[in-house]
Amino acid sequence: MLARYRLHDDSLLDLTVVHGDGTTTAAKKGGDNLGYSHKHLKGDKVVPFCDRHCNVIAPFVSAPGNRNESPLLREALPKLTAMARAIGADLQGAIVSLDGVYDCRANRRAIFNRGMAPNMVLLQ
Repeated sequence: MLARYRLHDDSLLDLTVVHGDGTTTAAKKGGDNLGYSHKHLKGDKVVPFCDRHCNVIAPFVSAPGNRNESPLLREALPKLTAMARAIGADLQGAIVSLDGVYDCRANRRAIFNRGMAPNMVLLQ
C-alpha cells in the first residue's frame, strides 16, 4: 500500500486509462482457490488493474481457475474505487480498458455508474 501512496505523491500514477485483465496461474502444489481451467491445468485466476504506466494499482481478485473472468470484474471494481479514494485519486472520466471477455451489459453499467468510461476490445 505504501508504494501506491508514494507513486501518487510523486505524481507517477496516470489514472486517465486503467487497464484490467485476468490471468490463470498454475498451482503445482495446491492452494486455496483451485479449479481446472480451459488451459488444462489446476490453478488460480486473478484480475489485476494497472495504470497507464503498468503500475498495479488495485488488489487482485482471486478465484478458482475454472471460473469465468467476466463476473470477477464486478468484484474487483469496488476495490479499485476504494484504492483511489484511499490515496485521494480521482477516477471520474477515466477509461477502463478491458478485453472482450468482459463485454456485457452488467460490466459496462458497473463501470459507467462509477463515473468511468468502458472500453472493451475484442482481441483475436
